Amino acid sequence: MGRNDISCLVSLLFQEMKKIQKILSYFFVLIFVFLILNRNELFSQDGAKKSEEPPAYQLKFIPPQTIRHVYKMHDSTVVTRIFSDNSTKKYTREVSYYFNFVMPNPPKDGFMTFEVSIDSLKYKFTEGEAVFEFDSQADNPGALTFEDLVTTIVPLGNEFNLTYSPYGEVAKIDGERLDFLIDYIKQQKNNPLSDAIINFSWEEGISLDRLKFLADVKKILLPAEPIQIDSIWKTPIDLQLDYINFFDTLTTKITKFKDGFFHITGVSKNIRAKNKPAKLYGIKTQLIEVADTKGEGSFELILHSRGFVSKAEAKYNLEIGSYIKKEYFKQKIETKTTWELLKQFRF
Repeated sequence: MGRNDISCLVSLLFQEMKKIQKILSYFFVLIFVFLILNRNELFSQDGAKKSEEPPAYQLKFIPPQTIRHVYKMHDSTVVTRIFSDNSTKKYTREVSYYFNFVMPNPPKDGFMTFEVSIDSLKYKFTEGEAVFEFDSQADNPGALTFEDLVTTIVPLGNEFNLTYSPYGEVAKIDGERLDFLIDYIKQQKNNPLSDAIINFSWEEGISLDRLKFLADVKKILLPAEPIQIDSIWKTPIDLQLDYINFFDTLTTKITKFKDGFFHITGVSKNIRAKNKPAKLYGIKTQLIEVADTKGEGSFELILHSRGFVSKAEAKYNLEIGSYIKKEYFKQKIETKTTWELLKQFRF
């Protein structure tokens, strides 16, 4: 092969290599465009998935500091007591407490302390044609010595500190006035001439169960992590119905979020009485202990995104069994309790 032939061959190879290089360039450009297009499509799909994901909300109960919140707690109770001979005793009770609280200092280590004051009370009790009424704001307040009112009136005028733990439950209730009353009641209990039932009514009237039920407007524990609408969480709840202490675990969820308010509902299906005695109206010779309980209830909470409770409501329909001496009786309790924010003002 001569030099001319070699030169021709080299020239031909060079031209072929240029063609291959050009084809490869087009090929890589096409691959690059394909990857870019698919990358954008993947991102758009991912974004669409994220946009379709329902939002999760962080629920919190942290009322604004130095803002005084004024609430009305209203309890409406209808009781029908059925004795072993099928005779009955029926009464209704309407009670409204007006109270306020303020958090004067910021939370410390997750603990929030509120100063609570129970300012006034309206009361109406009906049994048959007999009606007993009391209004602490009236010039003539009413039936001060009525048996059932004595049980109701004890918290009136009290001021105390209510402290929540970092987990949201009521950690303690204390205060100078409470300490004074507790010491006074202890002295009375040691007096052999004092009435044990009346002493119990006073002691129970300033107990943790009574004051927590009255002034803890939140009532339930909120989830620690953000939660979506209709997602379920479980929360304990303590209740005082017809002055009997109960507890249960609610199945709870957010039903909607509108205008800055979370609407939360809970269902109660396994309510139980606490292992504590109770003073029931019309039973003057002894305290009673609940032997059995059945019934159900519901709970609703309206919580603002700023951290304060606008309204709460508990509805229950129960039947308990107990004994007066050795005689068994049943008691049906229909009750509705609401906590409603009336106003807010700067402390």
